[in-house]
Amino acid sequence: MYSKIEDHPEPQAFQSHSHEASISRRQIARSNSQLIGVSPKGASVPNVIFNTFKSFVGSGILGLPYGFLKGGWALSLISFPITCLIAGYAMVDLIHCKDVLPRGKADTFPDIGRVAFGPFGYWLVQVSLLAYQIGCCMSYYLFITQNLEILVPSMSQQIWVIIFLSVFTMMSFIRSLKTTGILSMMANVCVLGGIVLLLIGVLLTGKKPQPIIPFSWSSFPVFFGIVLFAFEGIGLVIPIHNSMEKKKYYVPALVTTLAFVCILYSGFGFTCYLFLGAGTPEMITAAIAPQYSWIRITTQALLIFAITISYHLLAHPVYEAFDELPCIRKSNTSQTRHWLWSTLIRFCLIAVSAIPSVTPLRKHFPDLIGIVGGTFGAALAFIIPGLLHLKICWRECGVLRKILDILLLSFAIPASIVVTIFTVISLINNIKKAH
Repeated sequence: MYSKIEDHPEPQAFQSHSHEASISRRQIARSNSQLIGVSPKGASVPNVIFNTFKSFVGSGILGLPYGFLKGGWALSLISFPITCLIAGYAMVDLIHCKDVLPRGKADTFPDIGRVAFGPFGYWLVQVSLLAYQIGCCMSYYLFITQNLEILVPSMSQQIWVIIFLSVFTMMSFIRSLKTTGILSMMANVCVLGGIVLLLIGVLLTGKKPQPIIPFSWSSFPVFFGIVLFAFEGIGLVIPIHNSMEKKKYYVPALVTTLAFVCILYSGFGFTCYLFLGAGTPEMITAAIAPQYSWIRITTQALLIFAITISYHLLAHPVYEAFDELPCIRKSNTSQTRHWLWSTLIRFCLIAVSAIPSVTPLRKHFPDLIGIVGGTFGAALAFIIPGLLHLKICWRECGVLRKILDILLLSFAIPASIVVTIFTVISLINNIKKAH
């Protein structure tokens, strides 16, 4: 199959930018290497497990208790491991695509899309990645400003939006991620510390006399969208694989990490829902009883710090992708002018990510992440890997693998549509109730 792809010449317009594209790919690869802390000698198995875990654990876990409320505890506990299994299979599909291509032909996720479907495939993956990362940044911005409003009631969320517009713009001046390695590690420690404290706070608050439902089919799509958002690390699968010294151990490392993430996520979501029942709030930090306010304040402070750092790390590839657009590169003849244009673009992107925080969406964090997960999260985690694998690896795959890929797409495409529609309806209904 690959020989057929290779025989088809690329459009002349795409070939004319081949040099710029190769430069852009090298810069993106270098940025991703800095993001995951790759050593020049190659990452060991423990490092790969840590980096993979780091790429998946983020703010998505904070929406899971509300997700369990929407899906029911039994249905959620059954479906979460299945979703992890399907996601893991799709990631292995992606790695298989990379392995069957000549070395250096597909060093990034968008490159694999280009090999399979030409410029359309490249931009399909690139736009999906950028949209997903911007959507994640929106949820990060919303979480930070909403929790700061709770911490400091004298200042409204809109004021915090303006303050962090300045904070994130100043952080965007950091053009390299080399200096943020320690901050990235601190952010992950703070996320885990915040989750542990949050869990302690919920346990100390005590079990409320609220019913818990085992199955909730009517609102289950909302849970599924939140779960899809939780797989934030799909865009770093290829960079982490590239960084590995002994690549044959990548799949076992991935399976180990996904198993741990599955246990962590399921345990956290189920425990919180078990204790809070029908009173599980959309923003889980609001569930801690007033007498344990020190736990809530410490938890919120840790998570706000961690997600502020994570915002910059997640937004950085988006900044670089816009910097490398031909219209931006060619319109700036001097380095100073390019820097000014780059800063303006970053400011505009940050402003876009602040939009949900100043609209009715600001009180509905789980619904927002559900919509992001149901659209671009599902596309990146399930649909696109399945399509790429069928196209590139058709000859190399046996009948069973082809059937599994077709089943993956048969499940993922309708699920993405249903989840998106139901989550949007849920969001509209919640906004109406709030008014």
